[in-house]
Amino acid sequence: MSDENDIKRAFSDSEKEDLYDANREDTIRGMWASTFRGRLRWMVVVAWVYMLGWTAVAVWAAVRFFRAGEVKEWILFATIFLTTVIFATLTKMWYWMLINRNSVKREVKRLELRVAELTEQMHGK
Repeated sequence: MSDENDIKRAFSDSEKEDLYDANREDTIRGMWASTFRGRLRWMVVVAWVYMLGWTAVAVWAAVRFFRAGEVKEWILFATIFLTTVIFATLTKMWYWMLINRNSVKREVKRLELRVAELTEQMHGK
């Protein structure tokens, strides 16, 4: 508890206001676009292709399921549908984890810069 109070006292009033700036928050669109920049963009493109492919197969299987007349066909197309939906979901989960990782990395860099600034201020006094 005393560590938290020490940290709060180390900041001036203007610095406390700058700690959280809502304008620096990323939007979903910005986080999504940032995944297409960087070293992993080819993996993101591949993931999107897979997601769209799995979704197309799932739609096809759903249509075929409702047009099927035999129980064997129902089982086949239901299995295809469920499998492709699971694959599409897993791909989307990987993508959201990538977005989350990028967001956490950005926040850690902000904290590192802030700690460096505070260290410089404390040594300068």
